[in-house]
Amino acid sequence: MQWRHETLNKDVLYELKSDNDSLKKLEIVSYGGTEFPDWVGNPSFHWLTHVTIYGCEECTFLPRLGQLPSLKELRIECTWNVKVVGLELLGPGDAFLSLEILRFSCMLGWEVWSTNNSGVVGAAFPCLEELFIQFCPKLVEVSLEALPSLRVLKVIGCGHGVLSSLVHIASSVTKLEISLIKGLSDELWRGVIKNLVKVEEIRMIDCDEIRYLWESEAEAGKVLVNLRELEVRNCSNLVSLGEKEEDYGGSNLTSLRTSRVFNCKSLEHCSCPDSIESLTIWGCDSITSVSFPTGGGQKLKSVTIRDCKKLLEKDLGIEEKTRVLINSSMQMLQSIDIESWQNLKSITELNLSMRDMQTIIA
Repeated sequence: MQWRHETLNKDVLYELKSDNDSLKKLEIVSYGGTEFPDWVGNPSFHWLTHVTIYGCEECTFLPRLGQLPSLKELRIECTWNVKVVGLELLGPGDAFLSLEILRFSCMLGWEVWSTNNSGVVGAAFPCLEELFIQFCPKLVEVSLEALPSLRVLKVIGCGHGVLSSLVHIASSVTKLEISLIKGLSDELWRGVIKNLVKVEEIRMIDCDEIRYLWESEAEAGKVLVNLRELEVRNCSNLVSLGEKEEDYGGSNLTSLRTSRVFNCKSLEHCSCPDSIESLTIWGCDSITSVSFPTGGGQKLKSVTIRDCKKLLEKDLGIEEKTRVLINSSMQMLQSIDIESWQNLKSITELNLSMRDMQTIIA
């Protein structure tokens, strides 16, 4: 549903009430009233599975949607004057019993999200699997009950307190994506990862205050035991993955398979565990060394290194004296992509059939 601005009012939306209880999808766009009529979210809509509320700029409270019995996906975007999300959204008793995907985006005035209800409301979000909160800069208070089914968490353009609060109540998250998190220091990030014991994928973008992702490989091996995929982009102050250089070697991150680092201008060193299968380092101007533990990257299948102009030829190998990019222990390599590596002079000790390998060197 969408209205022109001159006709926006609660009466128009009230008259548009659907008497068809087989309604499956509802979108309310640019509604100009200050509140929603009672029919929006009425539990009589037994088959309603998708609801979107977009650009309802005058509304100060969200409609009661928590009692819709079949609702699976809810999107609330650009509803700028809502400051508190709480009981008015949930309704009495158990709430959002079927909801699987919840998205909040560009809620510029949103300050509090709370289901702290003193027993007024029962269980909330028991089936929620994916939660996205994007560009909600004023949101500082998140007080929710546990989210036992949450697997995917995406937080963009929010303060660090939002991220810390959510991971504390969502210990089953397997995929985490964060971007533009204000105030996220090394210390606060380490508090976050301690709650991510089941995480398998981490994607971090534009988090400029972080210098190290973990204190040491031993620490990472204890808390990130299931981490399979790591991607870091545009983190301008990231120096290395681990802080304690003497612990480089990566043997404790035994499940990590894919590592991608893009445009981290301060990155100096990258340590890869034996388990690594795919390695990408792109646009890291300060990096001078990439190392493997004594296993020498035996499971490595693909290598991409581009625009790393300070990387020395001798510094990608298993020993300091090794002056080769690829050593003979890397028997599973299938693809090598190298561009703008000024110090590279040769690739030797490669006992692999070139028919089975894609090689790009520019």
